[in-house]
Amino acid sequence: MRIFDFFKKKSKVTIEEDEKPSIEQNHFAEVVMGIIAPTIEKFGFELYKTEIKKYSTNITWKKEKLFVKVSSTNYPTDYPYFYNLIFGETDSDNFFETDRNSIALWKFKNEINPEHKEFEYSFPIGDQVMPSVKKANTELEKYADCFLNGNLELYNKLLAEQNRKREGYKTVKTK
Repeated sequence: MRIFDFFKKKSKVTIEEDEKPSIEQNHFAEVVMGIIAPTIEKFGFELYKTEIKKYSTNITWKKEKLFVKVSSTNYPTDYPYFYNLIFGETDSDNFFETDRNSIALWKFKNEINPEHKEFEYSFPIGDQVMPSVKKANTELEKYADCFLNGNLELYNKLLAEQNRKREGYKTVKTK
């Protein structure tokens, strides 16, 4: 071994077995990219980041300060497994504090149709993926078109209601 070999970067990237995308998450992401991506992109959003792991998928599109994210989990402790379409606004590229600046599609649906009580979508498996994602895409266009078109009135109303119920962030100073 030469003395400078130590400083060379390894050319081979290794992925831990636990981090390899699962068949279920890969299939889900493929269907989302085929069905939901074209809908979001026709409103001027551009694909920003795709992250597919063993137990989760996060696909994010951005348009200026707005973002749309499809997020799923089938992590064993997250049962019942679910996915969400999330809408938000951020000033940063690292999406810090997006939990406080985002609203799930089901909240738009509940506001528009108060007689229904909707929640996250169940995470689909196998032949359930296509119909579930098609339904989510239809509801995306029906309930979130205002956000996708840049009208943030309903989004801001829902965000204010959501954050009013939350305790503020606390800064902890360490010695």
